[in-house]
Amino acid sequence: HRVIKRNPLLRECSKIFCTPGKDLQSTEDHGCRLMVSLFNGTQSDSLESLQHKVLSKKVATARSFVKPKRLPPTISAAKFHCRRTYLQVMQWMSKSDGMNSTEWGWDLQGGKLVPLMMDLTPAPDKLLKMIHCNCSTGCVTRKCSCRRNKLECTTTCGHFCENMAHEPVTDEER
Repeated sequence: HRVIKRNPLLRECSKIFCTPGKDLQSTEDHGCRLMVSLFNGTQSDSLESLQHKVLSKKVATARSFVKPKRLPPTISAAKFHCRRTYLQVMQWMSKSDGMNSTEWGWDLQGGKLVPLMMDLTPAPDKLLKMIHCNCSTGCVTRKCSCRRNKLECTTTCGHFCENMAHEPVTDEER
């Protein structure tokens, strides 16, 4: 509670997330500003610019694979996270009447609500083509960085494995 009181941005964003009747755009905008703050960005940073800045710094100093979980979320992932968070807060406050879960970051699949994680690819295709694992055991477990990040292995991984399409797709075809 003291942290929010001392930080004007946190105070402003917490007000938005605790005010019934806010629209999608407002919750997304304030949520993204909050994400920038949580990842030590400046108020002039956008989530995209911060993500690029953090990734560049980590790649330049990394001795091994840069783990995506250490990066700020993509705009697409943040958007849906903010929507779900706002809906949850409204439910806790008993102010969610009339709010459709499928408009607030959820999808109805087989009669169950499933969180929407993003509506865009996690990175540009050009970057995804450069990602590869260094597995030597067939990529059958989540130790494989490709599998863990829900990507199929590609020919850049340097081997055929269980996590590759049966008919290998060349990187140029992706």
